[in-house]
Amino acid sequence: MKLPRHAFQTYWDVHAWSGAIAAIVLSAMFFAGVFALFHEEIALWQETRAHHAPGTTCRDASLEPLVARALEDAPFAARNAFVTLHEGACAPITIDLRGAEAQQRRIVIGDVRSGEVLDERSNVATFLFYFHFLYHPDVAWGMYVAGLLGLVLLLAIVSGVLIHLKDLARQLHRYRDDAHGVRVLFSDLHKVLGVMGLPFQTMVALTGTIICFAAPLARAWQGPVFANDPNAALYTFFDIDRAPPPSDVAGPRLPIDELVARARAALPEMEAESVRIVSPGDASSSIEVRGPVHGVLFGQARVRVRASDGEVLRVSVLDRARATHVLMRWVYGLHYAYAGGAVTRLLYALLGIAGCATLLSGNWIWLARRDRKREHRGNRVLARLTLGVGLGIANAVAAMFLASRVLPMSLAWHVEGEVAAFVLVWIAVTIAAFVARDEARCAIATLVAAGATFLLVPIVSIAVTPLHLLAAPTSVVAAVDVGLAACGALLLGCAALVRRGARRAR
Repeated sequence: MKLPRHAFQTYWDVHAWSGAIAAIVLSAMFFAGVFALFHEEIALWQETRAHHAPGTTCRDASLEPLVARALEDAPFAARNAFVTLHEGACAPITIDLRGAEAQQRRIVIGDVRSGEVLDERSNVATFLFYFHFLYHPDVAWGMYVAGLLGLVLLLAIVSGVLIHLKDLARQLHRYRDDAHGVRVLFSDLHKVLGVMGLPFQTMVALTGTIICFAAPLARAWQGPVFANDPNAALYTFFDIDRAPPPSDVAGPRLPIDELVARARAALPEMEAESVRIVSPGDASSSIEVRGPVHGVLFGQARVRVRASDGEVLRVSVLDRARATHVLMRWVYGLHYAYAGGAVTRLLYALLGIAGCATLLSGNWIWLARRDRKREHRGNRVLARLTLGVGLGIANAVAAMFLASRVLPMSLAWHVEGEVAAFVLVWIAVTIAAFVARDEARCAIATLVAAGATFLLVPIVSIAVTPLHLLAAPTSVVAAVDVGLAACGALLLGCAALVRRGARRAR
């Protein structure tokens, strides 16, 4: 179907403007999302103090000593303790303690093998996960901005489909890179990757937008629909019930391992991934065990157990509830790739990087058609931002991984050092993009630097962890190193592709 000329021009303007405005930030979110998919693996990779030589046996795989020590050593009275259980009987655990005040928070690592409780000294996994949603615990509106950008991406996708509706099949395989120059190269790259990634990008934009706006929408409905009852709103949308408030009376608590066992017995098909201890030490204390449900697509369950005697208070399985619960189960499951294991997440990662290329190449097409010689200041700024911010996110992420390995874990400011490496490198690359004379050479240098940095990380790992690729090739830590090396090789391949197109354009 061929659109009328006026309609085609309208859809083209909508597609170009919406894409150009949001592409720079969206590409950074897409790139961070690639690593957010492997949050658990990176969380194990980053904490080298809990890495032990292959073959080391556990002293005691129980949770209770580590959780009790973390609660006892906390400089405040913990109201909630979030315990993340990583895969593997001897894998370290993450304990996130939170008090009554917003600033009262402490994150520690429980080393199951040695029995030590260590202050968190690396935050790469959580930082990139939060960055994917533009989220910060103290800046709630960041996720709303991410949701708005998701809507803009949906608008760009719909208008792009309408523009190319008559020849979508041809755009899927038409790629001209011989003697056509960099403009045609980026045009065909944008169309091929855009059509190939159309279902994925549509799904990510839609589910991401819903996730970002889910909480404010629930609060908006809380008054007129649920008579200002927050518990009713939480249950209706998310199948979540709030634990009773603390009674301010001290009470006993069964060992965490026994309480988790009671929860597993109540729902044997659930795999425990996290434990939330509510009001520890209080007579009304309870724990909530959460994890995926085997045999149920995107199934997630919560089991609440009373801490004093282990009585099961509530069993929640999202696929056995109302339609809103099933909807949210699919939204979160699709966005986070809950089904299919590592294969699905690897496919998501490749499609995410392809999404970055689609967004950034769209900006180059926009600039080539509007102002090839960059005569207008606004177009020059957009071009340099695309280079520095859009491509520079790869350098920033690579620098963060390298800083995590290079900075000694004994430094109390190790986490701040990782974040500083991310921010400073991103700023440096952006400044370099604005002062560079040749855009193509700047893009090539940016990609080469990012690729080389990613490739350097596994090499440095050999000196700082016993679980490096040469000593423990089957470990999770080595798998992350392989992924980082593959990311570096892919970026170097992209640099070669841009260099080839730039040479033909001269």
